[in-house]
Amino acid sequence: MNSNGYKVTLDLLRGRVEYLNSITKSPEDENHKYELCGAYGGWALVITDDKHCIVKAVSARYPKKELYNILNAYIDGLWDSDRLTG
Repeated sequence: MNSNGYKVTLDLLRGRVEYLNSITKSPEDENHKYELCGAYGGWALVITDDKHCIVKAVSARYPKKELYNILNAYIDGLWDSDRLTG
């Protein structure tokens, strides 16, 4: 369970990634989107192209709970930056 008292599930992670994609859509990046990449018991945040090929790894592989916290920090950082508020 995370600090809020609920278990971090894959659906919860996917929801955060969907939200991240919804707030970062831009015409110049229309073919790129954030996705989860799972392997070896861990999950990573990556950016993929329209063919689902990984363009950039945003994070290393982590257990779901840790990646959930990283995703939230990443989203908070985007909101604090000029990218979304500029």
